Amino acid sequence: NIVANLCQYSHPDYNMMEGANDGYQDIIPLFLPIYHIYGLVICLFASL
Repeated sequence: NIVANLCQYSHPDYNMMEGANDGYQDIIPLFLPIYHIYGLVICLFASL
C-alpha cells in the first residue's frame, strides 16, 4: 500500500513540489509523526 501511494505521489501529472530557490521553499506537512515508520518512509521515499 505504501509503494502504491508513493507511485501515485511521484506521477508526473501530480507535481506537488517545486524546486527551492532564494525566495521560495516548499513545506510539506506530515500527518503522521516523522518517528512513525509510515511518516518516515513516505517522507524519505517521496524525495527519490
